[in-house]
Amino acid sequence: MFGNILIDKLRISRKIDFGFNSRKVQESLNKLANSHFRAEHFSVNYDKCYFRVTFTPTLYLTNKLANEGKPIYNMEMITEDMLVSVLEKVYEVLGEEAVVTWIDITKNILVNDKVSHYIESLSRIKAKYPYKKHNCTSKTVVKTAIFGTLKRTNGTDCVKDVRQITFYDKVAEITEKTKQKSRFIDNVNLTEDEIVQLPKEAYQREYKRLFLRDL
Repeated sequence: MFGNILIDKLRISRKIDFGFNSRKVQESLNKLANSHFRAEHFSVNYDKCYFRVTFTPTLYLTNKLANEGKPIYNMEMITEDMLVSVLEKVYEVLGEEAVVTWIDITKNILVNDKVSHYIESLSRIKAKYPYKKHNCTSKTVVKTAIFGTLKRTNGTDCVKDVRQITFYDKVAEITEKTKQKSRFIDNVNLTEDEIVQLPKEAYQREYKRLFLRDL
């Protein structure tokens, strides 16, 4: 279903109407979150008008206890069956009125040169309408090139976040998030086409181990 495409972030929302018990629904969804997600990867929020569930499918854990204290990386998409199971449980609680209001789709690309060179080149591009380059690059030290669609505010074009394309160094992001110089990642299921594009020493088939320093 997904191939090399990852759903990195997904938000499901519904309008709160009469009879909808936000607190009870929040408790039910938190039980689902506590079973398969770390706290920072699944959130449930609501106000007077809307109820929102936001989670990271790529960081779903089949066995949360077994992964306690271990670093996890959003480099692979969960299976279709796993994603459908999560969605069914969310919709079972929220009801048919709930809709997807935010989806963040990611594709990992192997490159032949340093990622920073590509980012610098992209940063010099004059994007075609309706896209415009962001003035800022990133909230972290990982350099990015971000393009968003335009909207009019007080007669001036500005970038809005609802449709946004971001290019960044995935390896640099991983080391920054973990606050350590990670040497490798285990259980990375690469395809044969992906393996042949890597240096021979960058991937150990036995452990499905990907060495970040060699990418």
